[in-house]
Amino acid sequence: MLERTISGAAAAGSRGAAVAPAAGSWSWRLWLELFDQAATGARLDARGFLIFQGFYWTGATLSLVILLATFYPCSAGVAIVSGRIAIGVGLAVLLHRIYISRRLQRASGWSRLCWILAVNAGAVVTSSATVAGLISLGLPELPSESPFWSVAVARAISLLTWNVAYFGVLLVKEYHAVRLEASEAMLAARAGELAQLRSQINPHFLLNSLNSVVAEKGDPGKVESLVLSLAGYLRFSLQQGPGLAPLGRELDALENYLQVEKIRFEEKLEYQVVAAAAARAHQVPNALVLPLLENAVKYGQLTSGWPLRLGISARLEAGEMVIGVANSGRWMEPGVSGGSGIGLANLRRRLELLYGGRARLEVVEGDGHVEVRVRLPADFYPLLP
Repeated sequence: MLERTISGAAAAGSRGAAVAPAAGSWSWRLWLELFDQAATGARLDARGFLIFQGFYWTGATLSLVILLATFYPCSAGVAIVSGRIAIGVGLAVLLHRIYISRRLQRASGWSRLCWILAVNAGAVVTSSATVAGLISLGLPELPSESPFWSVAVARAISLLTWNVAYFGVLLVKEYHAVRLEASEAMLAARAGELAQLRSQINPHFLLNSLNSVVAEKGDPGKVESLVLSLAGYLRFSLQQGPGLAPLGRELDALENYLQVEKIRFEEKLEYQVVAAAAARAHQVPNALVLPLLENAVKYGQLTSGWPLRLGISARLEAGEMVIGVANSGRWMEPGVSGGSGIGLANLRRRLELLYGGRARLEVVEGDGHVEVRVRLPADFYPLLP
């Protein structure tokens, strides 16, 4: 079996989802998503990190100088400040490199948090033990009965404030980035809605259906079945909006679509729709399956012998909503035999805007059949305008 991923998960820098909430409608879930992405540090490039370091440690140096001059005046103040800042800068660079490492970026939310806490704890213990040892050898430092614990407390406070500032900067950057992408999603949604109004009814499908009505005029039963199925499909096509709806609603409409095609092709077409009740009740974007089915009908006729076999399936598995449309035949790359691939390209773009890297569009090619699958996170619902 050969599998192609048409649209895999986005790179580490891909935003969570191009959600488009109105101002003030940010939920706790969105903030957690933002922090989870910010925790990778992938959005703070080398230049941004240098600027952040410059501002932060300049402020830390001034604060430490004022603190020592006010409460602990001593002749070794410059050496103490220099030593603490140098160690702090070194640890900050090390932590940043760890935060942007592939291992940490691939970790899940809780695992990532545990890694961050463990790394910081290790940094505090290691640096404190090192500094305490250097103090015993004569390194200038404030007098203390327990140099290790004195340094450990100071280092823990230093790293805590640095981490708060570091992730705060990332969170603000992510917030503005998602707001910007949300605006893009809203504009794309409006443009898509206009395009949908222009192409809701496939003219070839409608023309072929009307020709089938004329061809079956001698059989009132077939004509009635065809007209009812066509009306059901057109009703769905005209009423669908840009929001979410139960998957079962679209599957019912697509059964009407297939019934019309069955009357047209007769024994040359076989189809089945298999979807559990939980999958049918799951909320998904409107018109999610239709472009897959139209693609299967179009290219199935070009690559399959008769009868053309079509199958629609939907299931919930391993935290994902998996929707598949299969047809007998083989996979054809976009541009072959007049195919533009616009339908799948548009769907891929919609998934990217709505789900970011959480959704995937896959092509699985087997022996004499091909299936296009959409994988959506079962526990994530995009916020649509």
